[in-house]
Amino acid sequence: MKRFLRLKTENNCFKNYYYTMWYGLFKSIAILSVLFFFIYLFFYKADKNQFYVKYILITYPFLNIYPFPILKGFALISILFFVFFYKPKNNSFENGRLYSMLVFLFIVVVTIGMFVCDLGVSWDTLPQYLAIFPVFIFSKILIESCLENNDFFYEIINLIKYLLVFSLIFLLVQFFLGVEFSISKTLNSNIFISEGVRYPSFLSDPQDFSNFLAMTSFLCLIKSKDEEKLKPINYVLVVLCVLGMMSAGGRAGLMGFIMGLLLVLLFSKSQYKFYVLGFGIAFYLIILNFQDIFSIFKRGTDLDETYKFRHTIWEQAYEMFLNNPFFGIGLGNYQRYVSLHIPDQVWISGQEVFAFDIPESGYLKILSELGATGFIAMFTIILLPIFRAFILFLKVKDFTLLLILASISSWFVGFNSNYSFADNRILLLFGLLLSLLIYRYIFLNELIDYNNENETQSEK
Repeated sequence: MKRFLRLKTENNCFKNYYYTMWYGLFKSIAILSVLFFFIYLFFYKADKNQFYVKYILITYPFLNIYPFPILKGFALISILFFVFFYKPKNNSFENGRLYSMLVFLFIVVVTIGMFVCDLGVSWDTLPQYLAIFPVFIFSKILIESCLENNDFFYEIINLIKYLLVFSLIFLLVQFFLGVEFSISKTLNSNIFISEGVRYPSFLSDPQDFSNFLAMTSFLCLIKSKDEEKLKPINYVLVVLCVLGMMSAGGRAGLMGFIMGLLLVLLFSKSQYKFYVLGFGIAFYLIILNFQDIFSIFKRGTDLDETYKFRHTIWEQAYEMFLNNPFFGIGLGNYQRYVSLHIPDQVWISGQEVFAFDIPESGYLKILSELGATGFIAMFTIILLPIFRAFILFLKVKDFTLLLILASISSWFVGFNSNYSFADNRILLLFGLLLSLLIYRYIFLNELIDYNNENETQSEK
């Protein structure tokens, strides 16, 4: 028995050594990527705005690391670039001012909430507050770059596909080297389950990885500008995304993917419906024959028990909102509030006890921390372009627009049980999808106006 415990201890030390080694390597890469960006920027002669957007996507896996205190890589690059290198473009668009006003209102509401809440402002919440600005900076520059150069839209889609391939390769390496091969500073507690391992790829949480795959999978079906027919490799990538979701054990992400598929099935042309139905049959056969392999089928907790546990936390989070209805408990204050007022909301890792920082629902996290004003302001920014794009889709039946809507719809489902914005890479990805949706809406409207003008001239 003593020999067994000694071997187990040695094995854990061995794994911890390699985990520390990999994290140290990836943090060094993250620091170098920030330094390289600004050094290279001084010598870069082409469009710096486009370079910034592409560089963010190229270094995407490392953007959640703190190269320096307070600011993560994404925030550091974005804020410094916006202050010193950003060049505004004269390409105003319909409702551009409205979106700017909504963003400004949201930031004002969040700022007020941090100062009027009972817990007040702290250094612990400052990084979360600063993380708001980079995603708006990135979205603004992305939309402007696409409007200036329509081909840039397809460059971004291709970069996302390469990023998806990278995530799957990273996942494959984890199969062989273990989850200790990680970019994250600490391994999330939900990675290890009683009957197996949930793989997070380059993200820190397997649920976030599942959401990432669901959100990016539909973009694989967007054809390049010069493509007449989608290449088979894109369908292979979608299948690999589903296998990745099942390896991550993310039920919410998989349900979000299914919701996106249903959206495509309902509103696409007959030929695409045939592909969706064929994929559904293949997915059913995979479930039927390989249940013992994937982590999603090894989640030992009973679903009813899980729901009861989460329902209790949801009620407590909603009670927080009722006690602070206008501005909430303050951005980033959920864990501090719970540790003071709800001591039973804790989870145990080894010999350490931690208060919950998420109420098992992204929507309740936003509602409890930002109150009704912040919640309404945030989802007005999100829902306005979605409703406008969907109405336009019903008129023009643009399949690319539908696929972006499907990607975003998968996030809505996953966000119900997972606050994925805790990882700023998922927040960045969501901002990117919303920006592409806004651009596509503008592009199609301009195309409609152009065709109408040509028809009018031809009639004359």
